[in-house]
Amino acid sequence: MRAIFTACLAVLTTIGSSACGPNPPVGVGGAGGVGGSGGGGGSSTRPPCSTAASQTVIIGDSYISWGSHSLPADLTREAGETWRLYAVGGASMASGGITGFIPDQFEAALRANPRINTVVMDGGGNDVLICDALRFPGCNDCKNSANSANLPVCRNIVQAAIDRARVVMNRAADVGVKDVVYFFYPRVPEGTLVGGARPNAILEYALPLARELCNSAAQTTGGRLRCHFVDLIPVFQGHPEYFAGGDIHPNNLGSAAMARAIWAQMRTSCVSQKSASGCCG
Repeated sequence: MRAIFTACLAVLTTIGSSACGPNPPVGVGGAGGVGGSGGGGGSSTRPPCSTAASQTVIIGDSYISWGSHSLPADLTREAGETWRLYAVGGASMASGGITGFIPDQFEAALRANPRINTVVMDGGGNDVLICDALRFPGCNDCKNSANSANLPVCRNIVQAAIDRARVVMNRAADVGVKDVVYFFYPRVPEGTLVGGARPNAILEYALPLARELCNSAAQTTGGRLRCHFVDLIPVFQGHPEYFAGGDIHPNNLGSAAMARAIWAQMRTSCVSQKSASGCCG
């Protein structure tokens, strides 16, 4: 997965969801693991319509871009268009990792084309999985200890990632991004080489912090940015076949389920929708 929680990222935030058209997708907003947008803002202005696929970018880690699964292609199938992909396996939000930082991916997307309306993201797992032991001594306990949620070093790593994801949210709002879709990771198989002995303990600690980050984005950005939180725990619940063998990453079945959940949230919240949807302006 290269991610145990993530913050805002994605995308690691929201001003309330609005139905996309008169008949929103059945089951969205509760069952099926799709979370709604948080409250705040109260604006009656319709979200902007998407006029080009390049206006939506994807940033994050190996739960987006990895050899075990096909999430970018699955999102293309759901949305009917190909969004700009900047996610890299092994990337982290604020510390650790092996391939750089997720906030830098967003900056690269801006340099390539600053016309961005929507960011789809995850992030923060590699801050724990491939931790920075120089900055956070003892951090390997965070994926191996059942008591990780009570260890100060683990809490500090999570908080650093949440704080950095909040910076990304504010930066996105400053440059005109209207929506962030932030998905949070499922409970993963334990005892794997990458994931460690007990990765879900810190995952469960991080989940409400990631959700609150997203739900508070509208308030912290003065109503300029909505964040839509997608909790993948219910999506994967009862589906061990969604994981690659001996791994914490999804396989193609898992990534297809992820894509359906993400796109369902985007439809019901009128994110990256075309004018024909009737929900945007």
